[in-house]
Amino acid sequence: MNVSRISRYSAKHRILKATRQLSASSKSIPVSKKFPTHVIFGANTDVGKTVVSTSLVKSNVDNNQPVHYIKPLQCGGSDEGFVLKHMTKSVPNDSGAHTLFNWNTPASPHLASRIENQPTSDEMVLDTLQQKIRSIAQNAESVSCTNIWIETAGGVLSPSSSSPLNSQPKHASNQQRWGWSTQGDLYKQLQLPVVLVGDGRLGGISATLSAMESLIVRGYDIHALVLIDEAEGEHGSNLPALKEYAERSLSLRSGSGRPLLKHEDSIISLPPLPPLEVPLDEWFASAQVKEQSERLNGYLNEMWNDHVDTLYNLRSEGKESLWWPFTQHQGHDDKKVNATVIDGATGDYFSILNDTDNDNDTTGMERSGTFDACASWWTQGMGHGETSLSLSAAAAAGKFGHVIFPDVVHEPAKALADRLLHSKSGPGRDWASRVFFTDDGSTAMEVAIKMGMKKYVYDRAARGDGDVPLDKKLTVVAQNDCYHGDTLGVMDVAEPSVFNEGQHPWYEPKGLFLSYPTIRYANGKIGVAPPSSSGCPASAKEFDSIELILDVGQRLSSDLYTHYYEQIDKEWSNYESTENKIIASVVIEPVLLGAGGMKFIDPLWQRALIDLARSKHVPIIFDEVAAGLYRVGVASCREIIGANPDIAAYAKLLTGGLIPMSVTLASEDVFKTFLGDTKAEALLHGHSYTAHPVGCVSSIHALDTYAELFESNEIDYKTAFFNQEEVSALSQLDIVQEAMSLGTVVAVTIEPDESGSGYAAAGRSIPVVKYLLDNGVYARPLGNVVYIMVSPLTKPDECSRLCGILKDALLTVS
Repeated sequence: MNVSRISRYSAKHRILKATRQLSASSKSIPVSKKFPTHVIFGANTDVGKTVVSTSLVKSNVDNNQPVHYIKPLQCGGSDEGFVLKHMTKSVPNDSGAHTLFNWNTPASPHLASRIENQPTSDEMVLDTLQQKIRSIAQNAESVSCTNIWIETAGGVLSPSSSSPLNSQPKHASNQQRWGWSTQGDLYKQLQLPVVLVGDGRLGGISATLSAMESLIVRGYDIHALVLIDEAEGEHGSNLPALKEYAERSLSLRSGSGRPLLKHEDSIISLPPLPPLEVPLDEWFASAQVKEQSERLNGYLNEMWNDHVDTLYNLRSEGKESLWWPFTQHQGHDDKKVNATVIDGATGDYFSILNDTDNDNDTTGMERSGTFDACASWWTQGMGHGETSLSLSAAAAAGKFGHVIFPDVVHEPAKALADRLLHSKSGPGRDWASRVFFTDDGSTAMEVAIKMGMKKYVYDRAARGDGDVPLDKKLTVVAQNDCYHGDTLGVMDVAEPSVFNEGQHPWYEPKGLFLSYPTIRYANGKIGVAPPSSSGCPASAKEFDSIELILDVGQRLSSDLYTHYYEQIDKEWSNYESTENKIIASVVIEPVLLGAGGMKFIDPLWQRALIDLARSKHVPIIFDEVAAGLYRVGVASCREIIGANPDIAAYAKLLTGGLIPMSVTLASEDVFKTFLGDTKAEALLHGHSYTAHPVGCVSSIHALDTYAELFESNEIDYKTAFFNQEEVSALSQLDIVQEAMSLGTVVAVTIEPDESGSGYAAAGRSIPVVKYLLDNGVYARPLGNVVYIMVSPLTKPDECSRLCGILKDALLTVS
């Protein structure tokens, strides 16, 4: 979207703003007891989906209940016509049957849509379907229940439509490709429960269970399984076998944790259909069909009501038992803030539930698609609910579960280590030789600090410098505002702040914490702002482009590099001489300082720090938990800084955003410091789930995906996501102090109000975040900093749309 660069409202701005809001609001549907809604899938083609759909519609009509049947994709023929034909004449008001996209070509949707060139995308299908559901709800005259039945085409894994705007795979290059999703993937973002029409024929048990598992792995909640028995079948009905399978003590379970298909009415069969030449009127009118259909309809409505009640009560009931991270619960207790109810997620979007104001619908909610603009605490690499990632994890879970790791080798761990160390985009390529597995970023950094400290002591002895004097303490160099996690050890590797001071009585800062220069747009100009230390230049240095700032190799001969080096050396020497401490490791967050306020550090300054540390034989530790693996557009920030660490930690994007796992990469020299004749000399660190296969395989899949995206062309992904002109325009707004973007992150620092600045000061950022949420963007502020973070698979036009909404938010509160 071409976002206007104006700093005040105008007609053009209002038009663009309305367009952006429309794009966000088009992803909402009602979740209410008034509108029970189910998606009807089939185990295959020709299993009787339309017949079952018709029987459910007729059951509503016979009981004078409003009902709507929707067929999103229709290839040849008319299932809508079949449903209408078999309705009784006295159809209730507010009822109807609807086909959204109908092709004349009697073929699979992916073929028919190619021939007739519509719809243009899966998004178009979903938006049209959601608009239809909203229209039904808005036009409902009655306050009574109106059922909505959505019938899919073919089987669960049958193709959806195929069109030029469906880029397949999702992480493919910018070239336009013809591609298709499966039916199961197409409708998953609706987060609606399912009726599965199984296969009642010989061989149908396998087909039905395969379809069922395909739905479950995609996150669907299967409310019921329906079969049409085969006429004169010698094998008998498939119903008993499927009931036996579902009634096992090892329950099938939905993605919400609910057991599936346990109720006696959840699996039923309908009698065999008559021969094709015999009309179905008598079959639909038979007592058995009517009784079973009404029974099923009643059960599905009960399940829907339970579903709505559970979701409606989540916020109030969750507040009583959950202890949220980084949350002051007092605000929830006095009702100043409310919890956000998330009922699933797909791609970049949360499915968020909000209460409605309808007095006639006391449990009414609206489910809206809301962009996850904090990337779920910076973890999202492949998008929520990505089926290929789910299948990868399920495959590892099915093959291994988890196996102990000391003195153990399994293929997933070895394959992941090879990718991290030796692949073209591996962050450890050409410097690291070992991968140590842990569970999260904080623990990965605990291990890194252990490694760095021991290497310093080992190297000191090897150089003949002797043991560390008893009156000296080993400590680190780190950056102001740094954050390396919440475990006790790494909390000490940070200056006093809201994250550690007062959190526990053992906290003791153990380091020299340096001020640093930052990269940012201010008043539309890109430049480097000096650190706050008194010895640095008094004014910011402007550059013609961000590319010039990031070209560290060309800047090494500059006076600024010399100044950085000498200033750091001065502070380092003064610290060691006055504090009776010896710096034994340098710990940096390369380029992007995350929790410290989404600050982008001048890489030349970090290069000067690394070069000085090398001259002093001090190990270098990169905390790339947040910035690594393409968060800022590169596999490792060493590609920007132009220098390698001795040790580096990775997490967040490692598993694609699916499950927690982290790694600490180390050079061979670091590894050798732990070699010896006794176990006590080894690195005695680990956790029960070290190198768990599910995490390893998920990581392999994610890293392969990133490689396909980032290695396939010559695009500079450091600046390819967010348009730098748009970011520059943000910095010119009256309320904005500075703005910056690199890779998948854009951040704005808002001018402080009386509450000040920093993590605890959010007086002016909270209204901005509220505006974003009201307009379909979920964000969390870092004090007076508001940021948007996308996944590496997010398209640039979506980034532009988000930047425009952020601009609207800033203008609204200025």
